[in-house]
Amino acid sequence: MGFDAYAWVALVLIAVCIWPCVILAPRRAWRHRVIGAAARLFFHMIGCRLTVEREAPLPQDNAIIVANHSSYLDSAVLVAICPGEISFIAKEELAHQIVAGPFLRRLGAIFVRRSDPAGGVADAEEALKSAHAGVRLVWFPEGTFSRMPGLLEFHIGAFLTAAQLGLPIVPITICGTRSILRSDFWLFRRGDITVHIGAPIKPQGKDFQAAIALRDATREKILARCGEPDLAHERVALT
Repeated sequence: MGFDAYAWVALVLIAVCIWPCVILAPRRAWRHRVIGAAARLFFHMIGCRLTVEREAPLPQDNAIIVANHSSYLDSAVLVAICPGEISFIAKEELAHQIVAGPFLRRLGAIFVRRSDPAGGVADAEEALKSAHAGVRLVWFPEGTFSRMPGLLEFHIGAFLTAAQLGLPIVPITICGTRSILRSDFWLFRRGDITVHIGAPIKPQGKDFQAAIALRDATREKILARCGEPDLAHERVALT
C-alpha cells in the first residue's frame, strides 16, 4: 500500500504541474516535449525501468504507430519513448471531459466514435485529414483493454488509413504495463516495462483487402512478442 500511495502522489503532482504547461504553451512541439519529459520522470520516480528494443529507427513523420493495449499506462509509455510530436486516436467520450478534453486537444488528439458498426471505417475517415498532413498517428487497434491477459481482435481503422494513403504501419509491442496497473484495479504494483519497436510494414495496395492483409501482418508481429494468448474471438465491452 505504501508504494501504491507514493505512485499516486507522484502521478498527481506531475499531472498538476504539466496540465497548465500544455494548455498555455504556444507551440505544439513544446507541449510534446513537456509531456515526454513528464512521462519519463514518472517512470523514474516509481522505479520502473523502461527498456526499448528497436528493429529500425522510428519514423519522424508519415507513419501510423500501432500498439497493443493492456493498461492505463500504455499511452504514457508511448509518450515517453517517441521523440517528437504524435497524435493519439482517442475515444470521443474524452473530448467532453473537463480536464482531459482541453489537454488532449492541445496535444493534437483525434477523437473518434468506437461504436462504428463497420468496425473502424469511420475512425479511418476521421484520421485521414491529419495523416494527409504527415502527422504520426498513434492507434490502439484493440479499442479497449481488460484485466484478462491476451491480445484482442484488431479493428480495421488504422490499417484502412495506412492503405489509402500508402503509409507504413510501425508495430510496437508493450510488455509489463498490465501487471503494474490493471484495468479496473487502481493499485500500482512494482514492475519493469519492455517496449519493442518493429520495422515499418508497408501496405501492398489501397483497397480493403490490402488493409486486412496489413492488419493481419501487424497483429501477427505483436502477438508473437507480447507473450499473451490470442483472444481474437473474445468480445470485451468497450470502456
